[in-house]
Amino acid sequence: MTSTTWTTLAALLLAITAAPALAQPYPSKPIRLIVPYPAGGGTDQIARMVSERMAARLGQPMVIDNVSGGGGIVGTEAAARAAPDGYTLVLGTSGTIAMGPHLRKLPYDPTKDFAPVAQITSGGLVLVTHPQSGIKNMADLIAAANTRQGGLPYATGGVGTGGHIIGESLKYLTKAPLVHVPYKGTAAASTDLVGGHVPMMIGDTQVSMPYITAGRMTAIAVAGTQRAECLPNVPTLKEQGVNFDLTYWWGLMAPAKTAPAIVERLNKELNAVLALPETQAQLRQFCQDGAARSAEAYGKTIGDDIATWGKLIRAAGIQPE
Repeated sequence: MTSTTWTTLAALLLAITAAPALAQPYPSKPIRLIVPYPAGGGTDQIARMVSERMAARLGQPMVIDNVSGGGGIVGTEAAARAAPDGYTLVLGTSGTIAMGPHLRKLPYDPTKDFAPVAQITSGGLVLVTHPQSGIKNMADLIAAANTRQGGLPYATGGVGTGGHIIGESLKYLTKAPLVHVPYKGTAAASTDLVGGHVPMMIGDTQVSMPYITAGRMTAIAVAGTQRAECLPNVPTLKEQGVNFDLTYWWGLMAPAKTAPAIVERLNKELNAVLALPETQAQLRQFCQDGAARSAEAYGKTIGDDIATWGKLIRAAGIQPE
């Protein structure tokens, strides 16, 4: 072999070893999906509904990590501080993203520390009572609150959750003496309601629907813009004279500075999952609405709702912690 050949081979070898490794296609390892609430609750159920189907499309497992605490703040902050590489995501909610900034000093900025991926679903939270409470509508609820010594207790999944803010808003809008009883998640609150330990709960339909169907809870109102498809005979709060018509949502979010190509891929696969007949059937069981949306549309919803919830929270006099 001539010296020229050796020189050429040496140069080629040097070029190969010096070149940067080719970037691996995304995803090339399991994805961690943080659920900032306990297992078994409504947010957890939505995460598990989409994660397995997204994993099948992405070709990598999507591992649920329930990081609860602080009304969803602990897990949401963990996602905000994660590397923006697409391998840590979080399920954002109206509570942690749109209401949170008006309730306490957050360790994250909802509009600066996250890249919206896509809204998953939306719907009104539901007001449910124990069947033997005698409370079958909002008029009954207001009357019961006004006649019960100490006011009417209502359970929620915790301080700062959607149920809590809606409860305090109802207290302001109806002037009824309602007393907040926070639990560590809606699953625990539901257990106590069914057991007769608390007369009323404001929570998500994902957890409440099986109990409503079984006659163990009575749905008296939907806190949303319209009646729920799976509860067609249950009127909204506004239909019952309470001026409240805000919708609660859940959505997929990544840390800020996540590459646009990764956000686009996740948006594409999530929207494909939402279009599946089995997903739509499960959403109907949850009494929720899910449809394809762009990352930009989800970002606009976040901005709009931060402003809207802020106005209501200030009007209701709900003080930040």
